[in-house]
Amino acid sequence: MIVAIDIGFGDTKIFTPQESFKFPSAIAPVQGLKDDFFSSADIYEYQGRMFIVGEQALIYKNCFSTRSTEFVFRYAPVLLYSAVKKLSSIPREVVTGLPLSTFLDREKRDEFGKKIARLVVNGEVLTFDVSVFAEGHGIFVDYALDEKGEPIDRERIRETALVIDIGFFTVDVLTITQGFPTREGSTTLEGDGISKICERLSDYIQKNYSFTLREQAVKDVLLKKRLSIYGSEKDLSGIIEDIVSEYVEWLLQEVQSRWDGFLKRADRLIIAGGGAYYVKEFLPEKYRGFVFIPERPEYSNAKGFYKFLRAQKNEKAHSNA
Repeated sequence: MIVAIDIGFGDTKIFTPQESFKFPSAIAPVQGLKDDFFSSADIYEYQGRMFIVGEQALIYKNCFSTRSTEFVFRYAPVLLYSAVKKLSSIPREVVTGLPLSTFLDREKRDEFGKKIARLVVNGEVLTFDVSVFAEGHGIFVDYALDEKGEPIDRERIRETALVIDIGFFTVDVLTITQGFPTREGSTTLEGDGISKICERLSDYIQKNYSFTLREQAVKDVLLKKRLSIYGSEKDLSGIIEDIVSEYVEWLLQEVQSRWDGFLKRADRLIIAGGGAYYVKEFLPEKYRGFVFIPERPEYSNAKGFYKFLRAQKNEKAHSNA
């Protein structure tokens, strides 16, 4: 069994053809918890410390920040363990991805693969065959291949495309030329993901309600478009629409100013990641027939990782036949 996992700064996404789900990439160290009270919580022992993972971790003031690759490198084993324990069966193979800037560093890429190939959590040892790909490339593969790892059509797999992967903290931009990713023009925009919207929203909440929320909690307000204070619901849909539209206008202007020459000769602009939901509503007219946004854009990387591995296995099977 193969499982694809996309450990993002906002959420951890898991995909198999039978199961797909996500949970916040939130981890908080905890002490002195009573088993009867927290029996339903995701609590794990890792490297001699106890951690609560996912939704329940958001209530803790000491919930770790997820804005750095250091966080992903250090706590990926806990997030992966939590993910596979939610599956109906433990997989043999794990395929995952790293932000483009980190993926291009072979030493870091290999280090990450080794780190998650053998997990020791809750005193249990789990081992996997691990494959690591570049985030953003997974999105193009999801666009070009079906779930069996076969091309959807011969033209699509050879397209020239600009892939924009809008994550929580980063925006990965990947240039694809005739179906192959290229370094030239590909980059990671650090700090320019959905966290940029959350910062503006957090400032608004602080200014208007004298209320400070942690970043992951602000993300929840962004999704629900409302804030609960003393049991009273505050509708923030209007201000959120304004903040989001300004962010999308800025991001598309940034893309146009830096990649317009590439876009003019491209076959497709592909936008995915959790931020694609926000962009979809505010796309300028000139992009509408040119843009492809997956149905569930936050899972597109994970689906692409899965399809890429299936394609590799197909190629190997054909060569051995």
